[in-house]
Amino acid sequence: MKKLQTTNYFGGLVLCCMIWPNAFLHAQASSDTQADSLSTIRLVAVDTLSLKYYQRRQELVEAALAALDSIRISDTLQFKISSAFNLDVGIPDSIRFQDDMRRSDQIGEQIKREQSGTDAVLDFGRALRAAGALLKGKKPKELPRVQDLPLPSPLEMDVLNALWIDGASTGPELFAQLDSSALVQMTAEMFWKVLRNMAERGFVSEEIVSPQLTMGFAVGPMVVPVEMSSKNLKNRVYEYQPLVGAEDMFSYVLAQNYLARQGEGSAGSQAALTKTLLRKILTSRLEQDGLKGERP
Repeated sequence: MKKLQTTNYFGGLVLCCMIWPNAFLHAQASSDTQADSLSTIRLVAVDTLSLKYYQRRQELVEAALAALDSIRISDTLQFKISSAFNLDVGIPDSIRFQDDMRRSDQIGEQIKREQSGTDAVLDFGRALRAAGALLKGKKPKELPRVQDLPLPSPLEMDVLNALWIDGASTGPELFAQLDSSALVQMTAEMFWKVLRNMAERGFVSEEIVSPQLTMGFAVGPMVVPVEMSSKNLKNRVYEYQPLVGAEDMFSYVLAQNYLARQGEGSAGSQAALTKTLLRKILTSRLEQDGLKGERP
């Protein structure tokens, strides 16, 4: 069954909130979200400017999500097939967020070539690089397609947001950057297992950056490096980089949120999870764009 997915209008939602704030600030957020937001705001011994920034940011995020909930299928919406995400809500080009990192649609290009009768163009450089990698016994590394990934957990989304903003970071740096409320009863070892799991599933890359003292041992046709220092082995530090972009992830989560609200799959829990993930991405982008007030 073909999945319904959406093109990226992450920037459109944020931009609409920034341009027409008065129109969005009166949108009604869900009662549980409002209660959670209000409970975190302490009105005593709090910097006034920081409090205003925090309230403003939360209002913009909740307004964007409320506007998202109001979208329904109707005759006024025009949908069309697009390359990576197959549900285009027709956001005007003037506010469409351009995704420079979008992968090329190879299937779509092949269909166009067949219809136009043109031959495929061979990329000799890419072919030579792939051949060289195979001769060295290495498989060419392919970036994952976001639609092939599972939905991240809220903590994993916090990690991705930190990496999108700050770039490559080590495990200890990420552990220090994240909100302490997201790391309740979690040790550094438990957090490293979360990062390792994200690397295994394709969300991030993992590369060791701590000192190494290795010796190669031949095992059949392969040479296996073995760490000779117990100190290095105990104190390994890895650096992580995101393998998916923020805009691609937002579009993917948005598509899954739409499907959940239409009642497909585990609608209730899926809709709640996707809305939480959307809130985290929007909040992170607003912090990056200037509304950086700290949580009181």
